[in-house]
Amino acid sequence: MQLNDFKDKSTLAFLYMIMKKYISGEINVREFCDEFYLSFSLELKYDSLSDKELELLTHLSEIVSRFNYIEEDILKYPKAYANEVEVRHAVELFFRALER
Repeated sequence: MQLNDFKDKSTLAFLYMIMKKYISGEINVREFCDEFYLSFSLELKYDSLSDKELELLTHLSEIVSRFNYIEEDILKYPKAYANEVEVRHAVELFFRALER
């Protein structure tokens, strides 16, 4: 399924799908961050989430919103920006935390 085929981006299912596509390499980090922001920050119905899901997704959103692919910026302001390694790590932590 392509991202454009997914009609309702306001669901947890969409977020799970883009996280899995990102981890598997089907979408790149920039596309993941853009889609995550649009879904989580603008469309998701928070009342459909458990407290744990909301906490974990909020943490992930903090990392995703700081993503920058420009290495010079990251080196100059390391605490201001997150790199791809940090984004991937945050997504992996999200899945591990939900497994518990």
